[in-house]
Amino acid sequence: MPLYDDTLALLRALIRNACVNDLTPSSGQEVHNADTLELFFDGVPGLEINRYESAPGRVSIVVTLPGTDPYAEPLTFLGHTDVVPVDRHHWTVDPFSAEIRDGRIYGRGAMDMLFITATMAAVLRDAALTGRPTGTLTFVGVADEEARGGLGAKWLSEHHPEAFSWRNTVSETGGSHLPISDGSDALVLVVGEKGAAQRRLHVTGDAGHGSNPYGRDSAVVKIAEVARRISQIDIPVSDDHLWQGFVRAFRFSPEVETALLEGTDP
Repeated sequence: MPLYDDTLALLRALIRNACVNDLTPSSGQEVHNADTLELFFDGVPGLEINRYESAPGRVSIVVTLPGTDPYAEPLTFLGHTDVVPVDRHHWTVDPFSAEIRDGRIYGRGAMDMLFITATMAAVLRDAALTGRPTGTLTFVGVADEEARGGLGAKWLSEHHPEAFSWRNTVSETGGSHLPISDGSDALVLVVGEKGAAQRRLHVTGDAGHGSNPYGRDSAVVKIAEVARRISQIDIPVSDDHLWQGFVRAFRFSPEVETALLEGTDP
């Protein structure tokens, strides 16, 4: 299985580079993984490879395989190459050895998200070796995701928005790795994301002393009423075919599946 073997070898190399992002500008040093990825694509015909350095050592790499139809929809694989720090006291193996044990690979970043980054790179290289796609296919190994992308995706969008197409992008799963009811593994595919919608509410009232609160227009009471009303909001349960497919993929018991699909207690 050449594609499997290539992906596994690349994954282990990326883990061993130990591109640890501790949230400081000089950490990460994703240049090492960018070098590894560039070597992985070396000699493959038809590829355009560009590197972007947002700060010393903070390198993102963009590999483009032009499609045969310039009007066809493009697809971008967006993976990050940095990993979070480790507390070695919680590890029974070297977190940067990429050790394989009982059919599993152990290493910092193996899940979040170097296995996906390696897979994306291997898929693009395989596509380049077996024939050009209709639409342009791009692989992006981006730096600094673990620090919210200030020197990675955000920096690229601000300084080099033309580097690749943002139109159709596949990224990470969020690191969710769950066992399903039959004992096998499942990876969560995320098609949407929750966000925050913060609001600032200014409330006024009468000034006064706490010893004489009666008969006053109290701002505290008003804020408390706002909190009470928000807590009483009954948001209706809704789902779609994506949620239904997500639930059924786990092959729960009939009772649990029904509860998740219909919003009832199992």
